[in-house]
Amino acid sequence: MGSKNGLLPSSHCEPPPLPPPVVRSVKASEVVMRNIEWLRANRWPAGFVGYVDGETGVGKSTVLSAEIADLTTGEQAYNVGIVNLEDPIDQVIVPRLKAAGADLERVRIYEAGELAWELKHLQLPKDIDSISQWAVQHDLRFIVIDPGVSYLQKGIKWKDEQDMRQVMDPLAVLARKLNGFIGFVRHWTKGTAPKALTQGSGANTIANAARIGYACYGDPNDPALRYFVQVKCNLCPPQKARSYRIEGVLIEELDTQGNPHQISTTRIH
Repeated sequence: MGSKNGLLPSSHCEPPPLPPPVVRSVKASEVVMRNIEWLRANRWPAGFVGYVDGETGVGKSTVLSAEIADLTTGEQAYNVGIVNLEDPIDQVIVPRLKAAGADLERVRIYEAGELAWELKHLQLPKDIDSISQWAVQHDLRFIVIDPGVSYLQKGIKWKDEQDMRQVMDPLAVLARKLNGFIGFVRHWTKGTAPKALTQGSGANTIANAARIGYACYGDPNDPALRYFVQVKCNLCPPQKARSYRIEGVLIEELDTQGNPHQISTTRIH
């Protein structure tokens, strides 16, 4: 029914459509170019995401403990963040770091929150802002998420390309914000992939979005010998593989009563 003045009631009026979002761009000639910064030359680029792959038992986490020891010591040292709820902090993670020679003052290890305002279980990409806040608060320049598949929010499928793009893109933005490196640890697929780049589990998006990737291999002729191999790098020439072995060691520590005792752990050499 029309109104007395011949106009339709206001409830029948539709607002005009909103214009499409504006595409932001920059003219290439106006960009000030910068060199890539490396936390460690040709190994860990600042401002990028990457991954470390390998089959079960080759010592991926132990290798990363050695890398963290290198990153937290020396003339140019950085703060590091570890996300790993699979290994006990006091029995595995910290003993490995100490055996590797890490500066423990520079390492922050994520714990599942217990208080109402604390993050209970990290879920990506939902909790990217919490990770950002944590990293900025502690000036973290190298963050390891081990293993990546354990920290996806409900509905995000590890093997789905579009789902994992929702995870990798925000992590890449965060890495640039921090001017640091963020890396996933992945297990290998059970089948034989055609090449090392696609051997890691999960969607191909993970390797495609990463600018650098590594794989840990066992030597087929020497069960104790392994290799840490750079299988992808868009930022530098290919680097030589590094060999390593895992050895058991005992480290001296004080118990809760201040008494010295030994803890068994592993390290690479």
